[in-house]
Amino acid sequence: MFHIAAATSADLAIGTPIAIVLLVLGFGFVIFVHELGHFLAAKAVGIKCSQFAIGFGHAIACYRKGIGLRVGTTEPEFHRRVHAHLEGRGALPDPTTGAQADAARATWSPQQIDAAAAELGLGETEYRLNWLPLGGYVKMLGQEDAVDQSGVASQDPRSFSRKPIWARFIVISAGVVMNAIFAVVFFVIAFMYGVEFPPAIVGQVLPGSPAAAAVAVDEPTVVGLRPGDRVLSVNGEPPVDFFDIAVTSALTGRGEAMTLEVERPGGYGVEGGRYLFRIEPTEGAGRLRAIGVMPPQAPRLLARVDSNLESLWRERFGEMNLRPGMELTQIEGQPVSGSYELDRALRASRGEPLSLTFTDDAGPVTVTQQPHTALSAEAAGPSGDSSRPPHLLGLVPPLEVVSVVPGMPADGKLLSGDLVLKINSIDLPSWPQVMEVIPNAGDDAVELLVLREGKRQTVSLTPRKGKIGVLFDYALDTNYVARVLAGSPFVSLELITPARIESIAGQRVESYTDIRKAISQSQGPMEVAYTLPLPGENAAAEKKVIDLTSEQREALAALPWRLELPPFQDLQTIQRADNAVQAVRMGFHKSWVMMIQTYQTLRALFSATVPVSELRGPVGIADAGTQFAKRGWTYLMFFLAVISVNLAVLNFLPIPILDGGLAALLLAEKARGRPVPPNVHSALNLIGAALLLSLVLFVTYNDIWRLINS
Repeated sequence: MFHIAAATSADLAIGTPIAIVLLVLGFGFVIFVHELGHFLAAKAVGIKCSQFAIGFGHAIACYRKGIGLRVGTTEPEFHRRVHAHLEGRGALPDPTTGAQADAARATWSPQQIDAAAAELGLGETEYRLNWLPLGGYVKMLGQEDAVDQSGVASQDPRSFSRKPIWARFIVISAGVVMNAIFAVVFFVIAFMYGVEFPPAIVGQVLPGSPAAAAVAVDEPTVVGLRPGDRVLSVNGEPPVDFFDIAVTSALTGRGEAMTLEVERPGGYGVEGGRYLFRIEPTEGAGRLRAIGVMPPQAPRLLARVDSNLESLWRERFGEMNLRPGMELTQIEGQPVSGSYELDRALRASRGEPLSLTFTDDAGPVTVTQQPHTALSAEAAGPSGDSSRPPHLLGLVPPLEVVSVVPGMPADGKLLSGDLVLKINSIDLPSWPQVMEVIPNAGDDAVELLVLREGKRQTVSLTPRKGKIGVLFDYALDTNYVARVLAGSPFVSLELITPARIESIAGQRVESYTDIRKAISQSQGPMEVAYTLPLPGENAAAEKKVIDLTSEQREALAALPWRLELPPFQDLQTIQRADNAVQAVRMGFHKSWVMMIQTYQTLRALFSATVPVSELRGPVGIADAGTQFAKRGWTYLMFFLAVISVNLAVLNFLPIPILDGGLAALLLAEKARGRPVPPNVHSALNLIGAALLLSLVLFVTYNDIWRLINS
C-alpha cells in the first residue's frame, strides 16, 4: 500500500558529518558483503582461505581459532607454533641453528603445515579488522597465482587454481549473488519503515516539449499531458513513482516512443477521463532524453527556508505576508484539493488577476496577483541550449539581476532589476552563456555592462570560487528584446538589439505579458511600434505590420501563465509495506526492476542514447549518497540497496579484472579444455584495469566539475 503525503521526513534528518560517516560505513559494508560471498563459497568448495578482512591496510586486531583475539596480526604466532610442532619441539630452534631450521621449513609442504595446524587446533583463516574500513577482501590460496601453473600454491589440492571449473565459477559468482541478496534486504528494511518519493503524477509540463504536443491515441481532440494527470502505466507497467517515468524516458531509444496511460481529474473546464499517449522523448539538457514533465508539488509552501533563500523570500514575497508552510486552500473562493488546480485556474484566467487564499495556524492570508506569461522552451534555463533560449514567439528577453547575495563579490555593485547587456565580449548573453563565463573566469575579473534606470554602467567582478553571488532570470517585466530567433514573425522588423517593443495593434506594452495579451486580443495583421536601439538615445520609434500564422497563435495560446509565489513543497509518496511479507515482495520487485534498469542503462550508453557524461563516479555517488543519508537512515538503506544492485550488475560484466571477466575466462577454459595462457590472462587484466581507471578518472572529473558548478 502506498500512502500519499505532502510532508517530508525532515524530523528524521541526519546532520552532514554523521551522514558522511554512515555512508562510508555503508559503502564498506556493501563491499564487505561482496567479499563475504566469495569467502563462504570458497569455504564450501574446500578452498583454503588464509585471511578474511574487514577494511584494508595494516591490522588493528585479528582473531584466529586456537589463538584468540590479538592486537595486530596472528601470523607470527601461528607460524611459530606450527614450525615448533613440526620440529618436534616446544619452541623455535636456537638462533645459532636458524639457518638449518629455515632450510627444513622450506621442505615443509602446505599439507604438512595444514596437518600441524589441525593437530594444534589452530584455524587456517585469520579474521582481520584493518585500519581503513572501506570494504574488505578474502585471500584464497592459489588465486593470486592462478595463471602461474608452475607455482607451488597452485599445485595444492586446496588451491583455487586446482579446483574444477564449476567450483571456481561458484566462488567468483558468489560475491554478485550476495550483493543481490543484500539489495533485497536493504529494500525490505527501507519499505518496512517507509521512504518518500514523488508519485507518478504529472506536475509541470514544459512548453514545446514532447509531452505538451502529444495527442491522445483515439482522442485527437485531447492534446498534451496536463498537470494533475496520474500516470497509470508506463509501457504497460504500473509505475511506482515519478522516477520510473524519468528513467524510462532516458532509456527509450532514438526514434522509439514510450506509452503512458493517464487518468485526468476533471474540474476548471477540464474534462476528466483516461487517455493513452505515445510520446517520443527528445534530448534535453546534458543530452539526456526526456518528455518534458516535472514532478508534482503539494499545495503547501516550503516549511523550511534555506538561509541562502531568506533574503530572496523577504525581497520578493515580503509584501504578501505569506509564511513558510502555509497551505493553498482556496482559488477565487473555491476549495483546492491539489496544486494542479492552480495551473488550471491560471489557464482559465487568460492572464487576468487571481485571488488565492493561504492558511496556517495563524490564520488565512488572501493574495491577489496578476499572472505573467511563461516562455517557450523554459527547460533551456541554466543547463539548456544557448542557441534556443526561452522566448515568446521568437522574442528573447534580456537577463536581469533578481537578487544579490550579501557578502559576495556582486554585493553593492549589482542591484536587483539591472539588465545584463554584456558579459566580457558576449553581447546580450543567455543564461547558459553567463553560467559558462563566470565559473570559468578563475581569478580573472568578469566585466558586466548593465542597464540601470535607463543608463549603462560597467561593473567589474572577480568571482569567488566560481561564483559572484547573483541570481539571474529572464526579464519578463520589461519590453526590451535581447534577440530575435529564426522563424519568428518579428524577424521582418529587422530589430537592432537591444530594441524595445512600444506597442502592438495600438496597445502600449511594457512587459512580455503585455505583448502576449496584445497579440492574443488582435486579429489579422498587427502594427508593431518599436524603438532602436535604447531609450534615452534620441532614437525615433518605428512601425511595421506583421502577421501571425494560425500555428503561431495556437503556440502562444498553449503557453502557461505564472505567478510570483514562494516555492511549494514537493508532493511525496510514502512507499511503505503493510507487513513483512509485502515488504519482502516489494524488495524483490524493486531489486529486479533496478537490475533491469541498470542493464538498460548500459545498453543506452553503448547506443549513445544516454551520454557518458551522465555517469557518476565515486565523488558523484558519495555526494548523492550523502544527500540521501541526510534525509534519514531509511533513505540510506534505500541508497545502499541501489548501490548493491549496481555493484552486482556491473561487477559481473565480462570485463577483464572484474568477476564477470574471470567468469568469462573460465568459460573459455571450459571450451578450450585448458586454461587461458598466462600471458593472455595478464594482458587482459592490464587492459581491463586501464579501461576502468580511465573511466573512473573521466567520471570523477565530471563529478567534480558538476559539484563546482552546482
